[in-house]
Parts: sequence; structure tokens; C-alpha cells
Amino acid sequence: MARKAYVGVNNVARQAKKIYVGVNNVARKVKKGYIGVANVARLFFSGIPRLVYHKDYFSTGTYAKTTSAYNGRYGFIGGSDQSGHTKDVVAFDKDLVMTVPTSATYRPSQGIQINPYVIFVPYDYSGFDYYNQAQTHGTFTISGITSGYGFWALYNDAYAILYPKEIGYGYPNKLFLINSTLTVIPVDVSSYGEYEHVGFPCRTNNGNYALILGGEEESAGGGLASDYFSDGVEAVDTNGTIISLPDLPERRARALGVRAGDYALCAGGEVGANASVAQYVYTVYAYNQSLTRSNAPNLSARSNTFVWNINASASAGEYGIVSVYTQTYYNGNYTYTHKYDAYSSELVKQTFNTDKICEAGVSVGVGAVFSSNTVSNKLDAFSLD
Repeated sequence: MARKAYVGVNNVARQAKKIYVGVNNVARKVKKGYIGVANVARLFFSGIPRLVYHKDYFSTGTYAKTTSAYNGRYGFIGGSDQSGHTKDVVAFDKDLVMTVPTSATYRPSQGIQINPYVIFVPYDYSGFDYYNQAQTHGTFTISGITSGYGFWALYNDAYAILYPKEIGYGYPNKLFLINSTLTVIPVDVSSYGEYEHVGFPCRTNNGNYALILGGEEESAGGGLASDYFSDGVEAVDTNGTIISLPDLPERRARALGVRAGDYALCAGGEVGANASVAQYVYTVYAYNQSLTRSNAPNLSARSNTFVWNINASASAGEYGIVSVYTQTYYNGNYTYTHKYDAYSSELVKQTFNTDKICEAGVSVGVGAVFSSNTVSNKLDAFSLD
């Protein structure tokens, strides 16, 4: 729970949002501050605000979308719903106020962000929609991209990134960086050898690095091979350089990625040599700013990673929130219980109950919104206190 500290400014108590102390002539941010009371250390300040859950915060309209991104002012949700691939887009600000911007020109498939823009990547890469912080809409194209090639949308603090699903095998060995002026920078990646993240890898970031982990690979005869999972891990730094990291301890696909403070999280998914023997796992890996992998607390249930909601996670300030569910079979029927697991920047987990299948989560900076196609199209939200 957050603790609040105040300082006097012109005889007025002002709440301290951040506190720094000097260590070897370097300003270090205080995460927690204690004072002694009767020989006991008492917490008087916490730089980590309290996460507040708002069940059914939005209760009208149809906002069951599957892709999202945040541009520093608005979180945008768009893409598919249960009726098909739509071009509709909705936006939410830090106060959880919803607006409806101009519809996308192309059908959004993936969301990608580089402040001050949200970029929606279409299914066929024929063109790209963007929205700035005034919700002004525009489009652009990228030379050399056709529908025959596949890319995953990643991002770090310097670039929005189109990362090739395959390198080698006759595919164009290019990675595309998009900077804050929407300038597209192609990068030759042919020297990285042949590897692939064709189907459902985990995509996550910790600010300085965008990471892509695991997924399903392509079979020898071509096409998506659910018969073979990957354990590969790559990161892209703020110079656009690909860094190969140690393999995951197991082959994994369909894990959810989210940022929690300075950590990039890879949560849950399925592990195994192939889909026929894959098992759901609750393990959560955390990558710090040195790209060292550690374990965060396990998920409380399966990560919500059906085919249509592989974006069912979002950051709210320094919290990373993941949609999870349990499945129970009784008397010929399945029943489901849905939850959110929230990880703080110190990798402390909280769990919140919901009654929705989450389709996509989106950050709004100091909060998050999760879209659903169930329970009368109501949406859940999180804010910070």
C-alpha cells in the first residue's frame, strides 16, 4: 500500500510524489522511506502508488477489440471483434475518459507505439494507421513490405519496431525501426542466421529493450507449425541492434508480455516440444535492465492466451497486469473463472477477480483499460492512488 509524505511550501502541505537522495554525487530515487518509532522501523513513504481496480467501469457500447497501444496521452484499442475484422477505434485518457477517434483506414491487427504516436499494423501490411496525442489520424506505407512477409510489432523507448517473423529461409532479412517522427529505418539482419518466431511469441519490453520470446516455428514444408515450439530469446536495444539472449529453460508459446517498472515480464503460456504435448504453465520470467532473467511470482491461473486475445495484458504506471483464467469441467460443461494478476515494479503480485474474457488491455499511463466481449460489453479499468 502507498504511503504519503508531505513537505511545507509557503505554509501549505504539498504531497511529495518523488524523493531523491544523493549517493556518490548521483541522485537516487527513494522507493521506500522509513522512520524509527519506539525502536521499530515504520514505513512513512512509498514511491509505488496503490493500484485501484474498477470493475465494470465502462458499461455501454461495443468495445471488444483485440489490439492496443499507448501514445503517451491516450490508450487506443482497435482491431477484431466477434463480428469480424473492423476498423473501429476507441481511446482512453489518464482520467479514464473514453472518446471515439476517426476509424482506421486499414484493419488493425497489431498495435505499436512510439511517443507521441500509436501505430496500427494491418493484416496485409498494405498501409499503417497512426494517431497522435491530439487524436489526429493519418496513414503511411513502408516500401519493401508485402503481404507475403510477416512481422511482429515490438517497441522500446527509442523505436517502434517491425520484427521479422523469420530471418533467412528466403525471406527479406530486414527489420524496420520507426522513430518519433515516423521516419522508417530499414536494418539488414541477414547476419543473425536463420531463426523464427512465426506464431504467438511473447512480446514485451522494459524500456531500453524490446524482447521477443519463444512462439511456434515453421515446419520444414512451410506454414505455421504447431508441432514445434521455440525457446529462443532476442532483444532489440535503443540502437536497433538485435541481441541474442540465453534460451528459455523450456520451449514456450502463447505467453503474455507486459512491462512492470524496469522489468519485462513473460507470463504463462504453454510449454512442450510441440502443441500435442504442451502443458499450461504459470511461470513468470522477469528481465531487468541488464537483461538478466529471474523468476517473478507464478500466475494465479492460466494466462489468457487464446488465439484472439494474445494482447490481454497492460501496464498501469509501474504495474504490469495480466489477464488469467481457470477452466473447470463438470457434468459435460466447462465453467471459467477470470482474474487479473498485477505485478508491481518490485515484482510483488496482487490478484483481482473479474467475470470477463479479456480481449485486449491498454495502458493509459497511470492506469489501464481491459476490453471484453462478454458481460454486456462492460470494460474493467485500473487507476493509481
